[in-house]
Amino acid sequence: MADSLRIGVIGAGRRGTALAHAAARLPGVAIAAVVDADMAKSNVLAEPWKSAVYSGWQSMLIFEKLDAVIVASPSAVHADQTLTAIGQMLHVYVERPPALDLATAQRIGEKADELGRVVQVGLQHRYSNLVEPWRHALTGRAISLVHAHVYRGRVRTAQTADAATTVPTILDEGMHLLDLCRWLVGEIGSVAAHYGHGMASGADGDSATDSAAISVQFRSGAAGTLSITHAMPLPIPGHMAIDVVAEGPLLLRYTGSELQVVQESGVETWTLQDPPDLAAMAAFVEAIRNGDRTAARLPYAEAVRTLQLVLACNESASTGHVIGL
Repeated sequence: MADSLRIGVIGAGRRGTALAHAAARLPGVAIAAVVDADMAKSNVLAEPWKSAVYSGWQSMLIFEKLDAVIVASPSAVHADQTLTAIGQMLHVYVERPPALDLATAQRIGEKADELGRVVQVGLQHRYSNLVEPWRHALTGRAISLVHAHVYRGRVRTAQTADAATTVPTILDEGMHLLDLCRWLVGEIGSVAAHYGHGMASGADGDSATDSAAISVQFRSGAAGTLSITHAMPLPIPGHMAIDVVAEGPLLLRYTGSELQVVQESGVETWTLQDPPDLAAMAAFVEAIRNGDRTAARLPYAEAVRTLQLVLACNESASTGHVIGL
């Protein structure tokens, strides 16, 4: 590998842009190439670094000498692009979900292990500076209730017909919250999910999911709920939050940009210092340079376990059953 780590970016939308700029802030990292089906977006993203621009990701992988790629394309093509990149001996930072089914996600991990490549999934909230005070506040405390919500505007994307084995767009967002709940509250033993289609089907006649209501049972005995909607395009405050009620009494509230711990003695508040994308990308680059694929805060196998949880929610919504894990 050259002294400068050369990274190609697949997808020049919101997430590809954020990740490229995060990577570019790291010493010894070069954004060598950008590809997007929309050449205008590719040109805009490539401009600060005078990166090469492509309209096809296969061409970029063939003609550019890269060390790693950022995969921030639509979810349906994450797995194909990731597997192809690994096969060309590239390290991969892939946005969530890494695949739309568990078998393919596991195949990605197996191929990465076989070829010694780093694969990191974009569940960047694990890298927030707010994680450690969260963990400290809950240490040794029994947890009663977890409630999380995400309010977003609608995202248009293709969804496959097999609802039991794919990840609807609605759970792309929920994957972040479920991952944080797994990691900082505890493993989840069962889920029951309902998906809503009211506003989506009413708007243009399709049956895309526009909301989800999920109940979870933690193995510790705590109960939890997760509510997600893509029917709220307004720029409202508190569009994402996780509330945790624990013994003390204690209320912990995480909003992505702030953490509040409320107790009888008062309220403590921590604020986000740097975007979690920066710390997540720094961990990815360090793993590549050190050759240590086990030191990441989010090993690939952990991301697959969170995907398994998301797919269990999907199965529950499809069958009407509580799904055990």
